[in-house]
Amino acid sequence: IDLKINQFKVNSLPSSFYKNSYFSVVSSTFALKMREPSVGFTEKEIKPILYKHPFIIHNMPGVLKHLKAMGFMTFSKWFDESYDLISDRKQRADAIINELKKLSYKSLDELKSMRLEMNDVCEFNKKRYKEYFDNKYVKEGYNREIENFINLAWQKLNNNE
Repeated sequence: IDLKINQFKVNSLPSSFYKNSYFSVVSSTFALKMREPSVGFTEKEIKPILYKHPFIIHNMPGVLKHLKAMGFMTFSKWFDESYDLISDRKQRADAIINELKKLSYKSLDELKSMRLEMNDVCEFNKKRYKEYFDNKYVKEGYNREIENFINLAWQKLNNNE
């Protein structure tokens, strides 16, 4: 994968990555920091949502439960998400690896079909993120610079840049 330099002068996955793959495996910084008292989200978890891409998240236990509580949908119809309940880091990582192995045995036709079935969930999550962001940050008057950045990102995503 050729990484491109984003607006922060950091390597970033190009949007074509999301168009040319079936799902994302997100490995969050928080998965390695068990000292944190709660589940946290970074751009790593948000990018697949914005790009309408299915995901498996390696984060702290309960991340999927937390996403659902925030009104998002997950992909339990297609992925075994029981890893989200495992508190031991190694066992949780092993469960994710086992799920990825199962997915690797699927044919390309099966993966394409599965990905098409996921489109409604992906669309819903993107709309939910915009709604959540607007309610949490725009209506409550948080940082206008962040609002402007997100609006620019929406424009670029909608123009497939």
